[in-house]
Amino acid sequence: MSEIILKTTGLTKTYGQQHAVNQVNMTVHRGDVYGLVGQNGAGKTTLIRLVTGLTLPNSGEIELMGAHTASDLQHVRSRLGSIVESPALYPNLTATQNLETYRLQRGILERDCVARMLALVGLAGAGKKRFKDFSLGMKQRLGLGLALMSNPDFLILDEPINGLDPTGIVEIRDLIKRLSSEGVTILISSHILTELAQVSTRYGFIHEGKLLLEVTDRELAERCRRASHITVDDAAHAATVLEGQLGLRDFKVVSATEIRIYDQALQPAELARALFEHGIFVSGLQQLGDNLEEFFTELIDPRNHQVA
Repeated sequence: MSEIILKTTGLTKTYGQQHAVNQVNMTVHRGDVYGLVGQNGAGKTTLIRLVTGLTLPNSGEIELMGAHTASDLQHVRSRLGSIVESPALYPNLTATQNLETYRLQRGILERDCVARMLALVGLAGAGKKRFKDFSLGMKQRLGLGLALMSNPDFLILDEPINGLDPTGIVEIRDLIKRLSSEGVTILISSHILTELAQVSTRYGFIHEGKLLLEVTDRELAERCRRASHITVDDAAHAATVLEGQLGLRDFKVVSATEIRIYDQALQPAELARALFEHGIFVSGLQQLGDNLEEFFTELIDPRNHQVA
């Protein structure tokens, strides 16, 4: 089993009577690119602020790179790199001056890392421009450069592609893939599911402060896979008919009365009729599996809420 980098247990943060984060149990393993998925206001930023130590929880526990106590957590957070909301940089300093100030504050000896970070995030030509004159996308890039200055083991990015143009989004996506391939564990929050789907190896879906589901990329792909979910009187008999009589092999018996059929050779109505003709009574038939946005919409439907 892979090493756990982050584990939260019953993590809760309230503001007055409002639960911003509500009993969150979350696990990030070494090497994950963990996509934290949620609408604006779902609790993503508050959860990240709790993990990074910018906000204290009302209750619950955080285990970060093996540390549990407040003093140990403070120590291991030096191995974090993060962008949380707007990057905290000096508005009247240039990009180079901001990164150089951070380098000195953190005691980073490698002097050429400033120029290297600017080039890495696509700001090599903007080093002399003051931060207050940056576009939102440029500020996001510089914040990412800041987060990478100390070569973190664990990188936490809150909406890192916010404000980026399509070219910038591709560049940040490629950078995330490169960092992951180099062994950096990454937690990235976003409401742009199509982008998360291109980099994430694991997902957590958060809604109204609750973590509804954690899945790997393979599990999510399976859940989003197009299928006909049928309810029958005898799934074992139906499976025999599907394979032996109808020539379908790509299916899974879910329970004694349920089968999920991925083979789309027959339309749903044709499938139900063919099974009936072979003595199988179909009492329910549902089409499952769509794109990630439709999966998430279904997941956060109040009628389907289940805490993972």
